[in-house]
Amino acid sequence: MNKILITGASGYLGSHITRRLVKKNDVYGLCRQIPENFSLLQLSKEKLIIGDLSDLKLYNIISKKNFDVIIHLVSLDHHESEKSAVNSMEINVIPTLKLLNCFYQRGLKKFIYFSTMQVLGHLESSIITTEFVPSPINKYGLTHLLSEQIVNYYNTITNIECINIRLSNGYGSPIFSENNCWWLVINDICKSAYEKNEINLLSDGSPLRDFIHVSDIAKAIELLVDNKNNASRNTYNLCSGRTVSILFIAHCVKTIYENKFNKEIKIVLPSGLVSDHYKPFDKIKNLVCDNSSLQKIGFKPKMSLEQGIEEMFDYLIEG
Repeated sequence: MNKILITGASGYLGSHITRRLVKKNDVYGLCRQIPENFSLLQLSKEKLIIGDLSDLKLYNIISKKNFDVIIHLVSLDHHESEKSAVNSMEINVIPTLKLLNCFYQRGLKKFIYFSTMQVLGHLESSIITTEFVPSPINKYGLTHLLSEQIVNYYNTITNIECINIRLSNGYGSPIFSENNCWWLVINDICKSAYEKNEINLLSDGSPLRDFIHVSDIAKAIELLVDNKNNASRNTYNLCSGRTVSILFIAHCVKTIYENKFNKEIKIVLPSGLVSDHYKPFDKIKNLVCDNSSLQKIGFKPKMSLEQGIEEMFDYLIEG
């Protein structure tokens, strides 16, 4: 059994990971405040640490608990990161350095940092591996790349296995209603269909994305926590390995919605035109995110897009 600290444990991803890992591990959750319906985390109150990673006193408290594993998820989202470079640095980068500096001489065995595929910038190759040279084009990607470099540094100079997770695009229902997850593409499209009986796209639908359900994200982290064989590389792409267009997703949501509710809905493009059927974009190169490094430790996504969209509608029906 591992003694694990999860920062951002009540967040969108953190809550799913916490609920998965608590079944077999001694899990502590770091949150800025006690969430409503706290019991949904399945943690005892003694295992909940309330604090802010900008507070130096917090590090004195958590450093005495001698954790085996830290899973670091605290970050501004994409939109908030773009508002202020300084604020993005203080929240997305500095705590990574403080945590590793605090624990590298205290018996920590594994540090898992949640990064993003956005560290790579524009993706033009057909297969996106962890060998790609990052070239971020926004503050969100830049700050996560800086944290990746900190993780790499401590992976080199210490005995801690320091891991970077480059997440593609997560989706799926939240544990807590206050979780900020409705800007995520699939979540947003499903909510729009359910509440407005219409899907309004912000583009022509041609952008390509790799989507992975939160349940599969949590499973991948469990495998990494349990993995005893240190890999030659410490960066993993956490993705489904299937790339689709936004328009494909919209039509998939439309089909499932109409079958589930026996009601027709429209997909409206920015031009005002209605997309009646899905036709693949001929001129767009298909990108594939490679998750072979995770496959080597037993990872295989189980939730299909169709199942994940069904799950989202079930959540919205339940309110």
